[in-house]
Parts: sequence; structure tokens; C-alpha cells
Amino acid sequence: MHPLLVIVILGFLLIVTIGLGIFIILAMVGMALYRSPFLPLPLSALNRVNELLKLSDTSTAYDLGSGSGRVVRHLARQNRNARVVGIEGAPLPRALAFFWSIVEPFPNTEYLAKNVLTTPLSNATHIFVYLFPYMMVKLSAKFEKELRPGTIVVSCDFPMYDRTPTATIECNDGSSKHTLYQYTF
Repeated sequence: MHPLLVIVILGFLLIVTIGLGIFIILAMVGMALYRSPFLPLPLSALNRVNELLKLSDTSTAYDLGSGSGRVVRHLARQNRNARVVGIEGAPLPRALAFFWSIVEPFPNTEYLAKNVLTTPLSNATHIFVYLFPYMMVKLSAKFEKELRPGTIVVSCDFPMYDRTPTATIECNDGSSKHTLYQYTF
């Protein structure tokens, strides 16, 4: 085997290993500090989230627990006039969101370093959330108190047990399967 090919293969394996290591570290830190791991959503589910939210030019959408901002960027890219806000408390995923906001800036986005449970949501018209069931229980009560009638909430994989979804969609791209639950408040 040619030495240059060996170097390229080893370099590729090193990059993949480092990337996987960073993902595992982010997941572990998020779980330890915030009781929520860093779980990026696959592209197949991102497109369906956008379809379920149905943002308009006057929408204000929140991604609660926005991590690296992948959903925020996707929604902003697809809906250039809607305001899209990412809320994330964990510093490492926020750092990734900051990096991506430099690489691909969108003027209609904002990232807030806040706790999703204490951030006011009364101006939200749309909300996306991908958080564990214990957080969904807390958020459901918060949504009941704060959201305006007609606000659309889409949750990935973890439903609100005290509400019936207005729509449920299965996303399966062959490598991962997710269920999206849409609620109208």
C-alpha cells in the first residue's frame, strides 16, 4: 500500500475518532450537568419538524434545549422572515452553536444562554423540544400557563402525557427512527 494512502486513511480515522469523542463528551457533560444529553436530530426529522411547525413570516419559534443550534439554523434557513430563538443552558453545545452562527450566520436567529424552565415563552407562536420525559412534564405545565391559544408545539420522541397530539409522524431514514408529536395549545 502506498505510504500516502496510509497517511490519508489514518488521518481520516483520527478525525472520525475525535468527532465521535467530542460527541460522547458533550453527551456525558450535558447529562451530568443538565440531566439532558446532547442529541442531534437527523436531517430527515428536521424537514418534518419544519413541516409540522408551519412557520410564517410573523412567527417566533423557540427551540428549547437547542444544543448546537441545528434545528434553529434549519428553521431559519427554511423560513427567512420568521424569528427563531435557541435556548440552551449547557456551555459546550452553546459553544458549538456560536461556532456555527459564525460559519453560517442568519439575521433571523438568536441564541440565549438560559434555562428553558425559567425563560418566558409568552411571545412564542411555535416551539420545538427534544427533551426527556421528566422535562416534558415540567414543560407541559409551563406551556399551559404561558402559551397563547394557537401556539404549536412539536416534540421529538417524548410526548406530553397529559395532552393528546394533533398529529403524530414517524421519521425513519434507515439509520434512526424518531416520532414527532404536534400539539396545539
